[in-house]
Amino acid sequence: SNLRLQSTIIRPWSEDEDELLLKYIAAHGPKFLFQKESVVQTCRNLFPHLCPRKPAFRIHDTLLNPNNDDHQYSDEEERKFALLMRAYCDEPRPT
Repeated sequence: SNLRLQSTIIRPWSEDEDELLLKYIAAHGPKFLFQKESVVQTCRNLFPHLCPRKPAFRIHDTLLNPNNDDHQYSDEEERKFALLMRAYCDEPRPT
């Protein structure tokens, strides 16, 4: 259908859409988690023509962290992370 064809066309996000999405999340306060049901509900309310993944990726990958460069970890960072995970996993858990 024509609606399905329109939803598959890739286009950049407009400034108005970015602003609407940021204001929507800001209006819900700092404890608002933009995941699962809240993503689906946001899409239904604001962007019914989009798949819920698109606004989720937009907010997480660019709008909330404009400095995100999505780089791979260096070997040294991976080594440190593995050591910290091992130390954390070996800690006794409180009961």
